[in-house]
Amino acid sequence: MAWALAVIFLLGVGLPIAAWRLSRQLESRLQPVGGVGPPTDQVDKWLLEQHHLPAVQRRQVRDAVMYGRMVRDPALKHATRDVAGKGGARDENNSARAGKGLPAQRVSRRC
Repeated sequence: MAWALAVIFLLGVGLPIAAWRLSRQLESRLQPVGGVGPPTDQVDKWLLEQHHLPAVQRRQVRDAVMYGRMVRDPALKHATRDVAGKGGARDENNSARAGKGLPAQRVSRRC
């Protein structure tokens, strides 16, 4: 009977403590997320040059423009307006502005 209680105690208390200690050691090995990071395409390059945004914030700006999401940070709002105004509404019919701001992107139109 005593050995059964010892097994239950080890599984109930010892196993979670061991898992917690292991996770604490692994956590210190992981590198922090953030930093500027390399641009992935022309829009990222433009955001990096114009607004000096780190990679995570560039992704937030792109998601806000692509999916119509709101951003709360004023710097991100400004960058979102710039991206939407200079490159988001451009297509092959609006090529007069192709030399300004972001490069023109092809938009496929399907019915």
